[in-house]
Amino acid sequence: MQEIFITSVQEQQIEEVVAYVKKCRQLLFPMLDHSTVPRDLTAFKETYLTNSQGCFLQARDQKGSILGVIGMLTYDQRFDYLQYKDYATVEVVRLYIEPSYRRKGLATQLFEVLVHQAVAKGIERLYLHTHPFLTGALEYWEKQGFELVTTSTDGGFTTLHMNRSLSD
Repeated sequence: MQEIFITSVQEQQIEEVVAYVKKCRQLLFPMLDHSTVPRDLTAFKETYLTNSQGCFLQARDQKGSILGVIGMLTYDQRFDYLQYKDYATVEVVRLYIEPSYRRKGLATQLFEVLVHQAVAKGIERLYLHTHPFLTGALEYWEKQGFELVTTSTDGGFTTLHMNRSLSD
């Protein structure tokens, strides 16, 4: 396998990375209204680059092509049934890997770098949610040390809420 470089997204790369994320999002979630762009993407710099709890990583090949991405952003407490107010908590988001690089360890490499960044920033807890229709997602995140906290139905989707402590 060729050499892969994992780095934080830089300001001059935002436009390219956001376009990549939008493309991946449309492929994985064709049922969503893609005319509305999520706030984390419209305010990418503020969410991921200048926010003290934010981070967005990219994996690129030697030619500079994006092979995968992952981010973390400050958890916004939007699910009142999850109790994270007493912890420095971030939400793990936007893990997308090019199909030809799936099941080769790239997602895990990206996630491990993200965990290192979170620990360096004093984060105590990682939160994420996924969906049962994303084949293998629950099992993947469990292998990364996440535990299923609860299941809910939000906007017509079954949502699996998971977390992982970094301070234990």
